[in-house]
Amino acid sequence: MLTVTLQGTAERGASWFYVGLAKFDQSKSILKIEDVYPPGWNDEQLNEEADVMMLDSQANAKAAALNLLDIPYDSYQAVTLVDLKGAAGKILKAGDKVLKIQGQDVIDINQIKALVEETQGKRPVVLDILRGKKEMTVSITPKKVDGSWRIGVYISAVPVFPFEIDINVGNVGGPSAGQMLALAIYDKLTPGSLTGGEQIAGTGTVDPDGNIGPIGGIVQKMWGASGAGVKWFLAPSENCSEVIGKIPKGISVIKVSTLQDSLAALKVISDKGNTASLPTCTK
Repeated sequence: MLTVTLQGTAERGASWFYVGLAKFDQSKSILKIEDVYPPGWNDEQLNEEADVMMLDSQANAKAAALNLLDIPYDSYQAVTLVDLKGAAGKILKAGDKVLKIQGQDVIDINQIKALVEETQGKRPVVLDILRGKKEMTVSITPKKVDGSWRIGVYISAVPVFPFEIDINVGNVGGPSAGQMLALAIYDKLTPGSLTGGEQIAGTGTVDPDGNIGPIGGIVQKMWGASGAGVKWFLAPSENCSEVIGKIPKGISVIKVSTLQDSLAALKVISDKGNTASLPTCTK
């Protein structure tokens, strides 16, 4: 699992020393402040969003691993992030479990979006929620944001697994560890070792169906893997265009689109098979 460190802040960016250093170091990149921070955001908001995305990533990784193994689990819809300036800013809290909307049992986020949009801001949307152990009913009048009626919260499916899966990633945020977390969980739940003793790094988001998505900072992550002595790197296929011509010596970058692709590559590597046949980001 790999992560990228930012130098500088939303207010003043990186120092000229680090900017100069980045011009001569292939493992570093120079970014505009506005490419990292949305308008009006500060470091606290960026870190908060990264923490939320990491929690979502962990939930998706757990679900993806269990789906690969055909282990059933339940889920519910919960508030994961609240825009304090939005319609629900003073009403809902992160962690609220959404039980009903407009009197209907909540099924998924598409149902919630449709019923919020249906109000056209002319009447409130009524939610039955569970906060801790207390059930309550709240009314929120949607506001129009970017052409759509919204209540100003992120609501995500929260899986309920049949056994505890504990993940400790330290001070790492964002969604890009999803693929590696899912593979690690799968490895724990199956006999033997997926790696055959090889050190294997990788990156990429993952959804519950096992689809691997693109991430940022892949060049820096390859250099981080190289510095750790890793020879094999699992990269999202959608990031391949950023990788070609920038791969550190000694690393083979394997192109993957799904967890099934990753498992197939790991089998070849662990079995000391024909690794030259593996799809890479150089061809």
